Amino acid sequence: MRGLGVGELVVCGVVTNLCVETTVRSAFMRDFRVTLLADCCAAKTRRLHELSIEVLTSYELAEIARVGEGYDLGLDLIRA
Repeated sequence: MRGLGVGELVVCGVVTNLCVETTVRSAFMRDFRVTLLADCCAAKTRRLHELSIEVLTSYELAEIARVGEGYDLGLDLIRA
């Protein structure tokens, strides 16, 4: 991804406390800036989802954003 000029990742998916968290940690360790869209992720239980978000927040592994709160990917800037 570095060869393509990528420096920031926006992550979402299923299962928050396994696949998603592992992806975020891996990207963080490779010095990518990571934004996790929390309301675009899910886990088996709400508690597992929320615990994973708490871990990622407390260790500052990702910026936590929510589409429902107005997060915008900025695609208009890319197209311009």
